[in-house]
Amino acid sequence: MKYVSALTVILTGLCISPVTSAAFSEGFTKTMTTVQTKIMLNGEKFTPAQVKSWWDTYDKEVISVLSAKKPVEEELNKETAPVELSVTEHKGTEIEDIELGKVGVEFHKLDGKTWLAILTNKMFSGSTPLPFGTVRFYKEVDGKFQKVAALDEMEGPWDKDKIQFSTVQYQPMGIKKGAMQFSTFHQWPAKSGDKANRTQIIWEFKETPKPVTLVPEVDWHKSADGTVVMGHGDAYDVP
Repeated sequence: MKYVSALTVILTGLCISPVTSAAFSEGFTKTMTTVQTKIMLNGEKFTPAQVKSWWDTYDKEVISVLSAKKPVEEELNKETAPVELSVTEHKGTEIEDIELGKVGVEFHKLDGKTWLAILTNKMFSGSTPLPFGTVRFYKEVDGKFQKVAALDEMEGPWDKDKIQFSTVQYQPMGIKKGAMQFSTFHQWPAKSGDKANRTQIIWEFKETPKPVTLVPEVDWHKSADGTVVMGHGDAYDVP
């Protein structure tokens, strides 16, 4: 397999062959393969509206997966584990597969009808990682699943660029004051010479999910005099 590390590649006879998955439809993988080809091979730029359109495409797929049968968390996560997308390049008699990025969904059940889903679209721009990730919530209402909340559609004190270009992790925090609490950690790519860092959002869930606390820097932060201090920085209430 050939790995893409250049912004622009001259493509001759490029053929999109969607990767099959236990759960992802051919239409979904074909759409996301096209997206990744435009960005990783053709060097095309993207806008916030286009990023949102990717997640809207995921919505249809997530709802389809949740609706296919009685959802069980462990089984869902096996079916929607990240898969590598690729395209086939034909050069004369030579055929070569070009690896793109990975798409995947990670599910966490919040109650009998509500699910948290971490949506992942990992790409590269040259050698720079573009680990797009977000958190959306889906609920069964009158026998049908629908999206009920999305981090990428919320306003808050977080750095939208860091939240958008991040790998997302989920951590349950138990029940506090009658409400379920959990955290999502968002790790963005470290710049050359920097250590990796994460942003933490603490959520509260009763009937609907609500972000309540933000920790912009979890692993290290800079003090007032510019000194790097290991450990998390200040936490802020989310209005």
